[in-house]
Amino acid sequence: MEYQSRIADAQLADMLAGLPAVLIEGVRAVGKTETARRVCADEMLLDDPNVYEMVRDDPFKAVTGWRDPLLVDGAVINTGPFAHRRQDGIAVIPLALLGP
Repeated sequence: MEYQSRIADAQLADMLAGLPAVLIEGVRAVGKTETARRVCADEMLLDDPNVYEMVRDDPFKAVTGWRDPLLVDGAVINTGPFAHRRQDGIAVIPLALLGP
């Protein structure tokens, strides 16, 4: 299937130029990953068991050595004791915990 350009394409590129991380949320199969692939230099796919284990065992080490911007797809955040939940149930963690 041919990629359909989206308004979000330019917005995402602009945000990545000035922010250390951007979260793309949405329902399944609407093109989130394909949109991110257009602007990311590398991708870490957490549905790969080897990648998932690497991230689980040492998340800070796992994100080194990739080219920026890095697409992390399938992220599941284990919020631990440092997070709180918004009223809509979304876990929020301090950005400083995500690393440099």
